Amino acid sequence: MLIELSGPERKEQADRLANKMAELFADRPEIRIARPQKMGEIRASGAGPFATPEDIARAVAEHGGCSLTDIKVGDIRTMGRGKRSAWVRCSLEAATKVAKIGRLRDRWFHFNVELLDARPLQCFKCLEKGHVQAKCPSGNTDRSKCCYRCGTEGHEARTCTAPAHCTLCHAAGRPASHRMGGLACKAPKNGGKRTKGGNAQAPPP
Repeated sequence: MLIELSGPERKEQADRLANKMAELFADRPEIRIARPQKMGEIRASGAGPFATPEDIARAVAEHGGCSLTDIKVGDIRTMGRGKRSAWVRCSLEAATKVAKIGRLRDRWFHFNVELLDARPLQCFKCLEKGHVQAKCPSGNTDRSKCCYRCGTEGHEARTCTAPAHCTLCHAAGRPASHRMGGLACKAPKNGGKRTKGGNAQAPPP
């Protein structure tokens, strides 16, 4: 059941309603209360060497006016020239607000905030864009366990050291010596047509 509220105070009202319903059904584990909202993604960069994902989340919550429980921060990675950067997902309202501020401060460090473009629809089964898993037209093709960097199974892209190989471009007969979804990726969108190729293929030796 979906309950939709309207009006200028709908966010606060929805929060109160969700909290109250969670209390009423606390002894009913089969009932799940969720507070859906539009989400946005930002990039936090330039944080000091001792900053943690928890520090970034706290600053976003404070300046964005949202709850810490609504924020997800990825691993902080060191990019070119030693610059540290992290991906952050929070409510679209909070993401837009902190992006307008541009530079946030949390105790002893500052970091810059950039609003990222909304991601296109992507199927988590075949990994192609243009549709979702519930409407996947790819048949037996299942790339859900594939590494986004090399295309093989058994590990994640963040720990991968293998040469880049895009399984989507490989299946489409295009140059594939790049990371899936990267700037060089030219994989076609699949809005309902089946692409050639079966399950994920490993990069050539």
